[in-house]
Amino acid sequence: MDLWDRLKGSFGAPTMIHPTFGRITFMATKGPRPSYWEAAAIFRPTGAPIQVFIDGDESGPSSSALAAWETIQDRYEWLWPSLEQILLRGYAEWIPEAGPESGRGRFTLESLSVPNEFDGPEEWDFGYGCADDEDHSFTIRMKGWVPIPEARIDG
Repeated sequence: MDLWDRLKGSFGAPTMIHPTFGRITFMATKGPRPSYWEAAAIFRPTGAPIQVFIDGDESGPSSSALAAWETIQDRYEWLWPSLEQILLRGYAEWIPEAGPESGRGRFTLESLSVPNEFDGPEEWDFGYGCADDEDHSFTIRMKGWVPIPEARIDG
């Protein structure tokens, strides 16, 4: 981080230009959740921009989080069928009159939290929007490479 960004950090959240994510903003936290960086990035499997929350300290995203970002993109196609089933189940529970195919093909990845590691106790998540219900977001929490089988619905 250069001197200008450090000085600006006195008045707002520190920012930097990162070679992978472009402009990123540091979000210092208190409590059990580690501090992280926010960015907008193109998610290679979908080709669309998403909001990314990357674990890291004030010096920038950790090298392990950068490796995790690449690994998540590499494994997304493999993960998608189980993620979609969780989203469809959550959708059907949220909208009981929905048919068995309602929601299929309607979910859009909007955000992703990138952990420092996949083998530790920390959870990470995928955040989705649904074209059929723009007022609600669907979150799938992950423990390692295993999705927690219930979608969290907010809105």
